[in-house]
Amino acid sequence: MKHIFIVNPAAGKKDCTSAISEQVKNVLDEGEYEIYPTKFPGDAESFVKKYCVEHSEAVRFYACGGDGTLYETVNGLAGYDHASLACYPCGSGNDFVKYYGGKGRFLNIEKLITAEDELIDVMKIGDRYCINVCNFGFDTTVAKSISSYKKKPLLGGKRAYY
Repeated sequence: MKHIFIVNPAAGKKDCTSAISEQVKNVLDEGEYEIYPTKFPGDAESFVKKYCVEHSEAVRFYACGGDGTLYETVNGLAGYDHASLACYPCGSGNDFVKYYGGKGRFLNIEKLITAEDELIDVMKIGDRYCINVCNFGFDTTVAKSISSYKKKPLLGGKRAYY
């Protein structure tokens, strides 16, 4: 199985690309994995979808970021039976992992790699998929404006949501 780490360098307080790369190198051999840092909003979905179309071997994508990175990755792999998903939460909110015992249970790369796949439900609204929540109204406004606040002193990280 190929392991692809979709890393959002803009997620959370700092870019986790180097830290994730170092952990992965200690667990997997070269050629078994790929680190893909996203470049702009929507890039994770485009990359994952393109990869799924062009490759038929089993692949596990690791959404390394927050709920936005997870959302994009889910929408890229939806409908492809040879693709599975794991989450490495290094974003600001990380709401999805709260359902499964919290962020700490998902920060061990070796355990994520060796974990068994588990089917979970997703929601489909129109042509989009949601893995943990779908928001309308005020929550949507917050999601659109969060990136302008999260890097400011005193407002960074989770405080940006307040």
